Amino acid sequence: MSPVNDRVTVVSHPLIGRSLAVLRDHATACTSFRVHLRLVARLMTFRVTQDLAVNEVTVTTPLQDTQSHQLRRAVVLVPILRAGMGMADGLQDMIPDACVAHIGLARDEKTLQPQTYYQRFPKDLDQSDVLLIDPMLATGGAVSWRRSFLSKLVLNLSAL
Repeated sequence: MSPVNDRVTVVSHPLIGRSLAVLRDHATACTSFRVHLRLVARLMTFRVTQDLAVNEVTVTTPLQDTQSHQLRRAVVLVPILRAGMGMADGLQDMIPDACVAHIGLARDEKTLQPQTYYQRFPKDLDQSDVLLIDPMLATGGAVSWRRSFLSKLVLNLSAL
């Protein structure tokens, strides 16, 4: 794992590399593609969530009380339809109580800019940690949309 800059981190791990090889192979069957995409999402979850805030809590074990941790805020997974759905299950495997919201994007064929055609969020989104999920990086249009979306999300949740 190495930071490229303050906004991009490359997660380098042998198991992710193995799965990426399967995902990139033109001969990979659909079932194997889904399995490996889910594995990559599971493995990436540790890096993606390492900075989530936690609260210390007391847990009663069969022997005694002990200190443990719980997430301070709810987690909302927001896959960008459809490509992000393949990774959402892997993240949800690792964060089973996460809520799943959705955003649908399509490229405007004239402007080549991403347009929102669907969005569904929980009412308390501003009280949650949001993980935006999109495994596709082609022209960079969705990346610029995400930056714009996140700015809107932070500035004006009620407008969404």
